[in-house]
Amino acid sequence: MYRIKIENCNNIVEGELTIEDGKLNIFYGINGTGKTTIAKAIEFSKESQKIEELQSFYTETPASVSISPEVGKILVFNEEFVRDIVFKEDEVIQNSFEVFLKTPNYSQKKAQLDQHLQALHNIMKQDEEIQELQKLLDQIAGKFKRNANGKLNKTGVYKSVLSKSNLYNIPEELDSYRPFITNTEINIPWIDWKSKGDAFDVGDGCPYCSETLNRSVHNQRKEVFKKTYKKSDSQNLKDLLDLLESLRIYVKPEKYDELVSYVKTDVPEDIISAILEKLLLELDVMLKRFAAIVEFGNRRIVLADISKLEQQINEMEIPKSFFEIFGGEKIENVINRINDQVLELRSEAAVLKREMGALKGVMQATIQASQTDINEFLKTAGINYELVILAEDETNSRTILKQCFSGERTDVTKI
Repeated sequence: MYRIKIENCNNIVEGELTIEDGKLNIFYGINGTGKTTIAKAIEFSKESQKIEELQSFYTETPASVSISPEVGKILVFNEEFVRDIVFKEDEVIQNSFEVFLKTPNYSQKKAQLDQHLQALHNIMKQDEEIQELQKLLDQIAGKFKRNANGKLNKTGVYKSVLSKSNLYNIPEELDSYRPFITNTEINIPWIDWKSKGDAFDVGDGCPYCSETLNRSVHNQRKEVFKKTYKKSDSQNLKDLLDLLESLRIYVKPEKYDELVSYVKTDVPEDIISAILEKLLLELDVMLKRFAAIVEFGNRRIVLADISKLEQQINEMEIPKSFFEIFGGEKIENVINRINDQVLELRSEAAVLKREMGALKGVMQATIQASQTDINEFLKTAGINYELVILAEDETNSRTILKQCFSGERTDVTKI
């Protein structure tokens, strides 16, 4: 039995009470009689600085509380706890996973599972070649805009590719400019310089060298050049061909030659669009697989993922037979490395699913035990409510309240 003495706490000048060990001790009384003050005084008995909050207005004598024999630990289920934690709309207890489910048994099994998952994540880490390939594919895909139906939009790089004349298909009238246009070191800035110089084309002198011009021939060249060459189009073509050159080791030789020839020469639009759309389709498939691998390696799998695990692994496998443009030893080595890892991950996933199933079993057993203990207490106390714990994992758990009147259980939507 514990004897409690309270002095000068709010409206209590002096009072004594006893609490019997091993029994439910109930204090009842009308509002204002000091029930909350007694609870706070007991709670603050372990924190001397807080007892000052209960100082009475009746006297200068400090508030005090003593408990005999001394109590080791005091927990208070008070009004503040009910307001802040319990009865939040239709959710009875916030963070119910921490309250009910995070048992030592669960924590131990989850730690083992996380360790196993980390090993799986390490399998899927990308090597430097794959990282560089992914970056290159992203750059090429980013050069083209596509409509909602996947067709190429005639803007930007694709518009430049469709140009009937370009850096590699020089009109006959401009043949004298060939040394400048075909020089990959200077052609883009030279085209820019040549275009800007036309603003100073006045009189009979050349705007670049001031020599006397054959105005008829000069004007004809000037008009053809203006229609044929723009710095942006020339830059687009050069950038695209530089990227394709970097991709060359991953593409079938005959397909690479075909692709480059279509970019450089004047071919029907349906031909060039067909091969570019096929290239982009293969790029998309490859990039989606890379993205799935990265996403899997960066995320933390929880119990709710167990049913999706096989689908996620399937989305990482690269279908080698799908590719018509990509091919050769380099790309096959990349695909084989990834698919070998995916195959290993599949076998590991079977173990992972068993471990997750065991962990879920621990959680469900804990839920059942917690619900039974709480609801039996509520029933014994004559309280016509039940708690229902709904939990998938740490990130997805709720505890709701059900009314139990006339043999029916109904949701409590707002307290």
